[in-house]
Amino acid sequence: MVDITGQKYLFVCFENINRSPMGAEIFSLMLRYRGYKVGDLNSRESCDYYVGSAGVCVNKEKTPFGVQLEESMLEGLDTVFIANDLEEWFMVEKMGISKRANWVVLGIKDNYDIGVDSQARELEAILRTKLVEHLPRRRIPRSTNS
Repeated sequence: MVDITGQKYLFVCFENINRSPMGAEIFSLMLRYRGYKVGDLNSRESCDYYVGSAGVCVNKEKTPFGVQLEESMLEGLDTVFIANDLEEWFMVEKMGISKRANWVVLGIKDNYDIGVDSQARELEAILRTKLVEHLPRRRIPRSTNS
C-alpha cells in the first residue's frame, strides 16, 4: 500500500481553463525545481506534494476536461489557492462552502487566455511572483555516503 502523506494543494479559478491549470502547473514545476517529487491530487503514487486544479463554474461543453469544484475536494488540503475574490465569493455565496483558514486569494483577474503567447507569459510571471512565498526551501539531497 502506498503512503499518501505529502502536502496537498488545489488551485481554483472560475472555469478551470486558464488560471488554475496554469497555477497548478507552475507551482508543480517550481516544487520539482527545488528537488521535490510532485504528483497530481488523484495520484496514488507516494510524493512530497500533490497539486491539482478545479473551477467553480465549469462548462463541460466549453471545457470538456475541466474539473468542477465540489466541497468534498477541499477536505484534507493544506492550501487552496483561489484566483481572485470573485471565485471566493462564488464558493461561499453560491456553492455554500464555509470559508477556511487555508484559503489564499491570489488576486489574479480573469482576463488571460493562455492560447495567446503574450498573455500566457504574463500570467506565468504573475503566478511565479505570487507563489514563490508559498514554496518550501530547496530540498537538501540525501548523502549517499555512510
